[in-house]
Amino acid sequence: MLNRRRFVGLTAAAIAAPPILPSRAAGADWPVKPVRVVVPFTPGGSTDITARLIGNRLQEVWGQSVVVENKPGAGGNIAADMVAHSDPDGYTIFISGPGMATNQFLYAQLSYDSVADFAPVTMLITSPI
Repeated sequence: MLNRRRFVGLTAAAIAAPPILPSRAAGADWPVKPVRVVVPFTPGGSTDITARLIGNRLQEVWGQSVVVENKPGAGGNIAADMVAHSDPDGYTIFISGPGMATNQFLYAQLSYDSVADFAPVTMLITSPI
């Protein structure tokens, strides 16, 4: 079970973990423009709250705006499609749910490949479901 102490610990570990994003060795500082965090669920749920808590902390650390954008619908396919077809510049972060693993088996045709079109960064939350 995910209690408050474990949730805070996991959140702190996720924030402290080095992200897999464009490196400073590549030239320019990052981020130089607002970062978008896409959540495939409606506002007010646990995934949205997690995204907003982490977004606030990343905004402090990076010194750049972090905007949480909710795109609910179709089991997460609307948000996943939008992120899969966005520029691969590291400025769009997708907080996925179980749909990334199951939708490929539930829908006959998807406009994205859940393995090839996304790069994992970190695990934020686990739950005993």
